[in-house]
Amino acid sequence: MALFSGEVDDAVRAAISMLKRLRIYNSHRKRVGYSALDINRFRNHA
Repeated sequence: MALFSGEVDDAVRAAISMLKRLRIYNSHRKRVGYSALDINRFRNHA
């Protein structure tokens, strides 16, 4: 979990960046025979 003191858009940009970087990282992992990693997203329902 992360807290952002700026705009909501900062958090959205960070999440998009993380997903893009994970896609690149996973392509390298697959090339050497490792399985892909995933970012789990959970929502807490109160």
